[in-house]
Amino acid sequence: MSPLAYTALIDPLLKGAHRAVVEHVPVRARVLDACCGPGALSRRLAGDGREVLGVDLDTSLIAFARERARRRSIQGLSYEEGDVTALKQADGSFDVCVITMGLHALPRAVRRAAIAELRRVGRRVVIVDYAVPLPRNPAGGLARAIEWRAGGEHFAGFRDYVRRGGLDDLVDGDGSGRQRLALGVLELVVL
Repeated sequence: MSPLAYTALIDPLLKGAHRAVVEHVPVRARVLDACCGPGALSRRLAGDGREVLGVDLDTSLIAFARERARRRSIQGLSYEEGDVTALKQADGSFDVCVITMGLHALPRAVRRAAIAELRRVGRRVVIVDYAVPLPRNPAGGLARAIEWRAGGEHFAGFRDYVRRGGLDDLVDGDGSGRQRLALGVLELVVL
């Protein structure tokens, strides 16, 4: 999906989730936004004196996010290409690491490695991804349709994520502050 399409179609659906994430990130914190996509959450977090680094593997999304931040003259915000399973930052470099809708499309081993890496570089990790089971309502149907439309490896990762129990499979009973968001479609977990 192109950055512009993602911004127009997906970001509006995540506004409530982004608000919930911001509530878990202290003012003036050093923050890593993993799998940041086109940067909507990174830009929102960069207020209140937070220093934010957005990381994503997709070069077109990083270029788009950088341009949006530059046009809005957002201070304390930078972006870099990077693999969430092999970050170059030192242990404990961030007060908070966030990952929003970045785990479900990955193969299971990569999902686990990503969480381990975020725990290594961050003192706290805030995760938002699909709640499992997805509700049998229009919002749940829309989520399934979006993932089906993404196709290929993305959809295969999503199906495996749901089959294995979503975040429950990944956080091994850890986590606090669990919240259901977006009509029960999303779940927020703090590690």
